[in-house]
Amino acid sequence: MVGKSILLRVRTKSGIVRIDSLTSESNLQDLKKAIAAATALDENKFKMLSGYPPKLLTSSNQHTTLEHHSIKNGEMITLEETQSVSASPPAKQQAQLCRKVVPADNSCLFTSINYLMKGILDLNCQKEMRELIARTVRNDPVYFNEAILGKANSAYCDWIRNSTSWGGSIEIVILSKYFKMEICVVDIRSCRIDRFGEDCSYAKRIFVLYDGIHYDPINLIRENGSVQTQFSTDDDITFVKAISLAEEARTARKFTDVNNFKLRCLVCQEPLVGEKQAQEHAKTTAHINFGEF
Repeated sequence: MVGKSILLRVRTKSGIVRIDSLTSESNLQDLKKAIAAATALDENKFKMLSGYPPKLLTSSNQHTTLEHHSIKNGEMITLEETQSVSASPPAKQQAQLCRKVVPADNSCLFTSINYLMKGILDLNCQKEMRELIARTVRNDPVYFNEAILGKANSAYCDWIRNSTSWGGSIEIVILSKYFKMEICVVDIRSCRIDRFGEDCSYAKRIFVLYDGIHYDPINLIRENGSVQTQFSTDDDITFVKAISLAEEARTARKFTDVNNFKLRCLVCQEPLVGEKQAQEHAKTTAHINFGEF
């Protein structure tokens, strides 16, 4: 069976590449080889994500078809390169402030903050961190009321324990207080840094880079290969370098415009624009499988 021809778009760090050599009967290995050929990337140095929120395309059998993975004509595939991206290419060995890429698995915020606090990348930390947040909220129902949470206290606790729920500002506030750490969110779209815990006189801070739907930790790679994840709140030089890292990412269009990006419900095929419409559609239909186009 030949299969139906499909056109795919692939989002890379350098921009969007079109792939038109595949069919619905092509498999994941075919897709990876086609992307490697079109981007000149080593196929062993990137991972592929699809859908909305983007999920890792994995299978014990790389010969499963694209149709099996619900990859249709017009689908957007996002590449996650397995190496860090530095603020600027080094002419010689020197300390570099870098973005460390973590999986886009709905728990990127928790993975990023846990890494920056412990210095170890633990992809299984999200359950513990979600439970920490739920416990904090449950123990203070007066402060964490429906007006703050957007839902009843108990409903929020159930929601944040779910591995498909994304973390945001409420969760960052809680983690900042728990770790007694200023958490700086560096927004690629605005090149602005929002400082959580800045009024608490914490001695140290950490940085996370935010692209509109995804968080990655920022660390410093020193000349000897050692890694620094926490910085003094008096360190203005690193603060400025973090903004420069965001500016470079924005210039390269490495962000998602959550208000205007176009989506398609992969269940009923309804076209949607932006995160708000996707959330409303999911709420009214219980459809949660979206693709960007």
